[in-house]
Amino acid sequence: LGEPGRRAYVGSVILYCYASLWAYAVLVGQTLSVALPMSEDPENAEYSYWFYLLCFGLAAVFMATRNITGPFMTALNLGFSYGRVLTCFLMVATLTHAVLRADPHGLLQGADPTPLGRAMAATAAGESDDTFVPSAPAPMFRLAGAVQVFTVSIFSVVFQHSIPTLAEPAADKRSLHTSFGHTVALVVGAYLLISLPAVAYFGMDCLAAVNLNWAAYQPTYWAPLASLVRNFIVFFPALSLVSTYPLLCITLANNMSSVLSTRVNLPAIAWRLLAAVPPIFLAALVSDLTAVSAVAGVFGLALILVFPVLLQLFSRRIVEARCGKGAAFTAYGSVVTRSEWGMNVFAFVGLAVTAACAVATCYQLLLAPLFTLAVHDLNPNSWGR
Repeated sequence: LGEPGRRAYVGSVILYCYASLWAYAVLVGQTLSVALPMSEDPENAEYSYWFYLLCFGLAAVFMATRNITGPFMTALNLGFSYGRVLTCFLMVATLTHAVLRADPHGLLQGADPTPLGRAMAATAAGESDDTFVPSAPAPMFRLAGAVQVFTVSIFSVVFQHSIPTLAEPAADKRSLHTSFGHTVALVVGAYLLISLPAVAYFGMDCLAAVNLNWAAYQPTYWAPLASLVRNFIVFFPALSLVSTYPLLCITLANNMSSVLSTRVNLPAIAWRLLAAVPPIFLAALVSDLTAVSAVAGVFGLALILVFPVLLQLFSRRIVEARCGKGAAFTAYGSVVTRSEWGMNVFAFVGLAVTAACAVATCYQLLLAPLFTLAVHDLNPNSWGR
């Protein structure tokens, strides 16, 4: 792709990393402000969010400027990996238990409209033994949300930009496609095991950070174990970001330095601060986790659907120009990658899908709220409200 292509690719990785850090900061702030509110007044919820975001930002920025590599961080990340598996298992198990014992007649009359309020009301009144109280069902398909679902789904499985680092120490590189395929299948399967029953059970009360719905977990079995399960599911995703955020900041700082160091001469700590601080401010301004994840997903689309195809096409042409026709076919290829016509189609589709999702996301985040505000202002019935 040449130097312009390299800069475009690294630029996409940089923007994706910024959006990912933005989403991580929002998740931590939302988790702590919902689970440990500083005030019972809902109007002060944003102050709790900002306070916890500030605390997380200070800790994350400090860690991002330190040398956190080594055996300890390796062991910590391995422990967090096992913890994510345990979280997934607990979420699926408790959801299954709740679905099997759910009240088929729906909401309790007169209950608070929030999941936590309904669960607490049911427990206090002794009217239900269910672990959760069912809510209004969510629509199974909504065209307006298709773009967000697609981009958020892409955001959840993007790791292509890390493949060279992951593949380098592997002795048998021919088996990597199988290993990566199994990894993607495992991750997608875990997401489906959690998301489908969660949407079916929580309905319209399903939160963007679905683990926060477990704040309403009120089972009838042994209370200490129930409290442990509830707090683990609610807090662990945010806790695991304590190591993920600074590590991604270091990766982002290295990418920015590789692209901009010829023009801007900064010390390593300055690059890390430029990587770690802006997402915290962005999270303070915009705290819609679904919207932020959709933005990250748009950049993830470019990393998945655009650059790999372009790299395949351009590298093939260079190899065949130097070594002859067919020299670009290797053991790592497939039926699709051996067809130049097929790769051209993939390139066109990838560019079209990425551009369409980018436009749709910009419309939903920027233009749609402005249109709604304009219609409200032009409506005579809304004047004076």
